[in-house]
Amino acid sequence: MRRSAVVAMSALLLLWAWACGHAQEAETTWVYEATGSSDPEVTLVDDPDALDGKALECPTSGKTWSGWPTFTSGYTMEYLPGEYEARFRLKVEDNTGRDLLFDLGVENGGVWEHPRGTDFRESGEYQEFVYPFTIQTPVLNICVVRKLAGHPAWIDRVMVIRKRLYTELEQLTFAKFERPDNPKLLLHEGTRVWFVKGLYYQHYRLHTLLQRMGAMVDYAYVVRGQRGSGLAGVPLQGQQAEEKRPDTLAGEEEGLTPPLRSRPYDTVLGYDLVVLGDTDAECLTVAQRAMIHDFVKAGGGLLVVGGPFASGRGALDRSDLLAPLLPVTIPGSYDLKPLLAPAPLQPGPGSVPKQGLAWGRDPLVLWMHQAKPKPGATVEMTAGGQPALVVWEFGKGRVAALTITVLGEPPAGATAFWNWSDWPRLMTNVVQWLLPRQ
Repeated sequence: MRRSAVVAMSALLLLWAWACGHAQEAETTWVYEATGSSDPEVTLVDDPDALDGKALECPTSGKTWSGWPTFTSGYTMEYLPGEYEARFRLKVEDNTGRDLLFDLGVENGGVWEHPRGTDFRESGEYQEFVYPFTIQTPVLNICVVRKLAGHPAWIDRVMVIRKRLYTELEQLTFAKFERPDNPKLLLHEGTRVWFVKGLYYQHYRLHTLLQRMGAMVDYAYVVRGQRGSGLAGVPLQGQQAEEKRPDTLAGEEEGLTPPLRSRPYDTVLGYDLVVLGDTDAECLTVAQRAMIHDFVKAGGGLLVVGGPFASGRGALDRSDLLAPLLPVTIPGSYDLKPLLAPAPLQPGPGSVPKQGLAWGRDPLVLWMHQAKPKPGATVEMTAGGQPALVVWEFGKGRVAALTITVLGEPPAGATAFWNWSDWPRLMTNVVQWLLPRQ
């Protein structure tokens, strides 16, 4: 992709990344207004009692099953594992009948209720029917209302409230995913890397320097769609599998693809380094996050690269399993910002070799993540007085967080850090520092 195209797309991608991160908030409400119906007997009418002045009017019907949903919420967003509440706001002309008036359902939430006329407190007044439900694996959901036989009735809206997100440890428990008590890296020859390729990964040139180092690299790449993000390519179990695309995220029992339920740690512990190149937490299954956590704890290396879908915007700081690995704290979803003026990379003290590189007016940084080093972490490089590369040790392993990104266009005659001639040498030193110690 041309650099000019990268610059032109940045604003749109940042907005998209914000939307993806925003959907992860713990308490979220979805409101579905009843504005139309696939049932030809149902009409949209003015109703002063409805919250927006409009409602679906369901006339008297002698049918017990029309074959048409009266109203559906539509597949609009993936529901993450957590505790939810569905609210159906309905009105009936006569509350004295005992006939079933509605089918109310949440397709993948285990809700299927059938209120009668006598379940309404008053005739001619709206009432909310509230049903709690839980989601244990990510899934697209739909709320359904079907009008059955009985007196005329009206549908105002359906609302879904997420009350609480399940923790990742809870999700692993639901999935019966077993983690080893004392994971150990497997002995092997050479250097083995699992590399997740996110947006603009090629501009960091990490894949080329790994090839020059003679590393054996397994690549996965991020794919995005209506249902969020997922991975395709080589998954953590180290063998080619069916692509885990966003439209099939919830197609497997317990939310884990079959290879992850079959000796999942045999391959992840055979790697030396994991690279997350502008990767959000959502593209990794909870099981994969657990494996990365345990891999680093056992002595593996982790390189986290910034970008529009990484860091706070990628909800890495809200992952129970990934956040502890990071050597930095993240202020929130709006952590990626342009510098007030382009600033050169500056070396700092630390363990990563930086001698002999052409530091000076270049290499320039234009955009970077706002981050604060955790106690015990080392700032290896800065830009504009802010940490650009932060490292630390976690368990027996090592982690490096690169907060600078390849967004922006340098001034005429200047060199951005990703085009700096010594950038491959610097990142080779970072990779070598991350590799397990013999």
